[in-house]
This record gives sequence, structure tokens and C-alpha cells, in this order.
Amino acid sequence: MDKTGNPLLAPIEGQSLEVLPLQGTTPDLPDGGARYIADGLAANGLDVTVGQRTAQSRLLLGVAAVTPASSLSDYVVISWEVYAPGGTLLGRYAQQTEIPSHRWQLGDPDTLRLVGLDAGPILGQIAQGPEQVPETGAKAPEQADGGRPRIALAGISGAPGDGNRSLTRALSSVLTQRGFLVVEQPIAGDTVAEGLVEVVPAGGNREKVTLTWRLLDGPKGAKLGEVQQANVIPAGSLDGKWGDTAALIAVGAADGILDLLKQAARL
Repeated sequence: MDKTGNPLLAPIEGQSLEVLPLQGTTPDLPDGGARYIADGLAANGLDVTVGQRTAQSRLLLGVAAVTPASSLSDYVVISWEVYAPGGTLLGRYAQQTEIPSHRWQLGDPDTLRLVGLDAGPILGQIAQGPEQVPETGAKAPEQADGGRPRIALAGISGAPGDGNRSLTRALSSVLTQRGFLVVEQPIAGDTVAEGLVEVVPAGGNREKVTLTWRLLDGPKGAKLGEVQQANVIPAGSLDGKWGDTAALIAVGAADGILDLLKQAARL
């Protein structure tokens, strides 16, 4: 493919996009399917590598979650993050694809290449450069974000295992899918979300997990309200990797956040 035909996909000189091994619910392959996905990205004209990272490489990290769509198909949601060589986050993209059952887990090459082909145009745009974020305290011009509501995730604390990281990443992806612009540095007028996880014994070798999401009006603004989720689970079941659990919780959290913002006339 002629990479000069689309300037958004033209590689930055000296900087390839290194596809890192997938995380989460990954195909049964040594690199989690990264090589086949890279083939699909390359078909879009992107300059991609696998296992050839250099000091100038931009990095593509994907975390996958799989949920049944029907008796014959699965939903695969991949939370993509693109990083500059110095570690700066350039952007996120939540990709959702419906595929025939078990093809993802089996690592079907054609299925994985199609995933990369589908994600290529958006990931190519993200890889071109960092989001332009106004200085703290400045008002962002309305046209800068295409009118999308802005939200910043100020962190999640208290979760066992890798929950703090997994929940942040999963919620960011789901909110992006719902039309939000998830930003790193909040400014005046942005919604800021903070998360707290509490785990207490519930008897009978069970635990009660409560997640509280607090929404604020700006970095140091007034409290807009809270969204709570709670469930009783077998003790210790979240002490390791949260995997698909984080994705399912994020969907419920996003629903609650949307309802709360509508009540507060923020949407």
C-alpha cells in the first residue's frame, strides 16, 4: 500500500509502532496474537514491528476482554493505548468486535489480522502525536474536542490484586466508547472521577466488594455525586488479575456515571 496516499498513516521518520504482547484474555499464542494483529495494521500502511523495539519506537499496548454475544459468537473488546518513546500516553482507543465463538482464544490468524485491519485507521491517527491539552485552568475551545464531554480519571484506590490499574484502564475504554474524551490533565469545566474499592468479610468464606465512584466539577471543584456498585463474591477471587471482571464492572460504572451527569445537567 502506498503510505503517501493518506498523510494520517504516513510513518514518522525513524519511529515505528512496536506492537507489544497482548494482555488480558489473549489468544493461545506466545505473543498473545500481536504478530498477526500487526499484519493487519501493516495492511493499513502503518510502519509496525513486533519484537524489534528501539529507543525511538512508539508503543502499542492492548488489553483484551471477551464476553459471549450469542451461542455462536463472542464480543472481543480491546483497550488500546499508544505511547511515545519517552512513555507519554498519546491516546486510547476501545475496539469492540464480534467474532465467531472460540476463534479469538484459538488464535485464528485471519481473525486476528482483521482485528488489526479494523483498528489501523484510528490507531494510525493517534500515533501521529500527542493530544493538545490546554494549560491547567484554561478553558478548552469547544471545537478542540469535537463537542465530546471531557472526563478525567483521577485514580482508583483500595482494590486488591491488579484492580486499581485494570479498573482505570477498563473504565477509560468504556467511557471512550460512550463518546467521552478521557483526558490526563483536567481543566476547569471537566468532570473528574475518583474511585474507591472496599473489601470486607461477608461470612461463609465470602467477601463484599463495594466500589464508589465520586464525581467532581473540575480538578478542585464541588462534588457532583456518587455512584456505587456492590457484590458478594468468593473470598480472594479478586486477589490476582481482574481480567474480564474489570471490563464488566466498567460497563456498569459507565452507566451510573452517565445517569449522574444527566441528573446534574452535565450532558
